[in-house]
Amino acid sequence: MRTLELFLFFSFCLVLASCSASSPNPTNQKPESIVVPVSVLGEVSGVRSQILQNTLNETISTKFRIVPQEKFEEAQESAFQEMDYDQCTEGQCFMLIQDMLQVQFLFHLEVVADGDLTQLSLKLVDLDEKKTITDACEKCTTIQLSERTRKLTERLLTEVDIITMDEFGEESQESKQKDALKFESESEKKAKSMDGEKWNLRIRGIYGDYSKKDLSIRNVSYALSWKGFGLGTSAFKQTMKSSSGNQYTVNANFIDSFIILGDRFTGTAGIGWANSGKAEIKSSQQSYQSEQVYGLKYFGLLAYQWGVFESMLGYQYLQLRYRQIRNVQSGFDLKNPLYVFGGLFMFGLGLEF
Repeated sequence: MRTLELFLFFSFCLVLASCSASSPNPTNQKPESIVVPVSVLGEVSGVRSQILQNTLNETISTKFRIVPQEKFEEAQESAFQEMDYDQCTEGQCFMLIQDMLQVQFLFHLEVVADGDLTQLSLKLVDLDEKKTITDACEKCTTIQLSERTRKLTERLLTEVDIITMDEFGEESQESKQKDALKFESESEKKAKSMDGEKWNLRIRGIYGDYSKKDLSIRNVSYALSWKGFGLGTSAFKQTMKSSSGNQYTVNANFIDSFIILGDRFTGTAGIGWANSGKAEIKSSQQSYQSEQVYGLKYFGLLAYQWGVFESMLGYQYLQLRYRQIRNVQSGFDLKNPLYVFGGLFMFGLGLEF
């Protein structure tokens, strides 16, 4: 009975070990690479070219899994169909084929023969960079060229940046972190780009009001700006009662122009021209009304923006002159014009698109 138990135990261990050894571990794989068929320039025999190709494949296969030739030719044909043959340069086609096959590394050996001189040029095309190393040989045999190809390939393999792959062929944690940072960076760039695609259009409404016993002042402005430059319109009105009992009422409409500087905190400076308005003076027995108005105003605003909204606070100073003030009853004009000047604090709200 004891012997049977030992036999079953060892049998179980053997089965478990064989399953563990035979089951493929997907992580125990080398990274893939593309090996382009050897290019020949000059008099190089087909047999010599194939020998160099075999040497290249054998050496690269020590670190990479080579994409099957049939799969490469299918991707190459698709690349030729996607872009015109004359436009499919070596670099463009290689990158397109790598993108189609989702392979990071591509190797290409070029053999150039000129008389007794033969040059070997081995290229590595990475998704991030390109590397080329060369070797030349005079009166070399095929065996010598094969050995030089092997050494050239081993030398290039030592320079291959496979930090993005760990020893099992999967992406390392450091690579994943770099990719995540790269993705975040691209997302930020995209967000900034989207911000840059805003219309930079602002709409503002500004209001100012002051009143006491015998004086009342009010100003209402609306403005529209694009990329920091704006135009607007303002309506100003002031009423005042003098100590002699006369009632003064003046109003004026302005065309405003201004400039906005800043991003989240902005400053606005502007000027306005009076294009219409009138003044009325009333006493117990007489009534006067103006025909012409001249005037300027200067204003400044400080604003803070949160999201698409902004709030602002500012100050304006204006000077108005009313002329041709005529008596409504008799038709006679006053000799002296009426001057109005002063300042007013304002506040407002805005919206950006």
